[in-house]
Amino acid sequence: MNLGALVSETRHPDSMALDTLSTLKMVTLFNQQDRLVPEAIAAELPAVAAAIYRAPAAPAHCLRR
Repeated sequence: MNLGALVSETRHPDSMALDTLSTLKMVTLFNQQDRLVPEAIAAELPAVAAAIYRAPAAPAHCLRR
């Protein structure tokens, strides 16, 4: 797997020079990005609910580890 091709593994342009930011600017940037997570999850809630709804119908061998 090419991890460099994953969006989650690429550098955010605003974080390229973290070492030059003040501590306040750095944690503000982190906080701004952290706020995006609930929005991204909310957009996928219908798909998550559908997957959970279908899970009991999965064959037992699919649920074993």
